[in-house]
Amino acid sequence: MGRTEPINPEEKGNIFLRIWLYPNVSSLKVVNAIPSLSDDHRQYATKGLSMILPIALEVFILYRGLHWINDENFQFIVIILSVIQGLPEFIYSKKIDQMSSAYFTYYSKPAFWGFVIFVIAGLCCAGLIFNDQIGHLKN
Repeated sequence: MGRTEPINPEEKGNIFLRIWLYPNVSSLKVVNAIPSLSDDHRQYATKGLSMILPIALEVFILYRGLHWINDENFQFIVIILSVIQGLPEFIYSKKIDQMSSAYFTYYSKPAFWGFVIFVIAGLCCAGLIFNDQIGHLKN
């Protein structure tokens, strides 16, 4: 459960930092909602999955949406996305944990549901990609 006491404006941080950390914080919030057998297992699984989740979903959406781009340019796009989305996890890991525990003080509910819709769209694109890979014809 998140904090309920008011947060002072200095602790909220820079607006640009909150925008940059939004995918990482939101993915950690979504991954923490997945039930697990033990808290120790959840601790290790959530950090890895929350770092990979936004990158993988963006790659699935772009691969399905930008199918006319050749493989070399797509690999360059994936590397750029990995740096942009993966770098905050290493630099601001403690801040991401803090912001995830008090998610609704930093972000609004529509922002959370927007990320959930992004996750659903990414998973649908992943399913379509895997469906195309198992021998079906591409649309």
